Amino acid sequence: MVAGARDTKSLEGRDCATPAVSDLAMPATPAALVQRAIDEHHRIDVLATTDGPIVNGESVNAFFQTAGDATGVDADTASERIIVGIGGFATGRFTTPEEVATLVVLLASERTGNVTAANDLIDGGPTRTT
Repeated sequence: MVAGARDTKSLEGRDCATPAVSDLAMPATPAALVQRAIDEHHRIDVLATTDGPIVNGESVNAFFQTAGDATGVDADTASERIIVGIGGFATGRFTTPEEVATLVVLLASERTGNVTAANDLIDGGPTRTT
């Protein structure tokens, strides 16, 4: 196992892992860790992360582009038609990038340190939930 972390002192002297001091904020670091694991073990069986939140996000913009391409209109026209067709937004508008960034910062903060496997919907209301 190759274990990348800013501080690998807890792994010193153990045979369970090859410690690799790593700064995951640097864009090249994940690829370097994967390459090290392949070089030393010839394969990747499991990729795990601890210490630090992971926030995955998705956007409907690609859907609007695809819908526009399929119907011969641009993405903005497609999104307007789709939103009208589903009854509009509860909030009356699209979510702003700043609102998404605020949610990401909150989820990555210590204030939500015990939140696990949460699904947070930030779309202004067109997605129906039960």
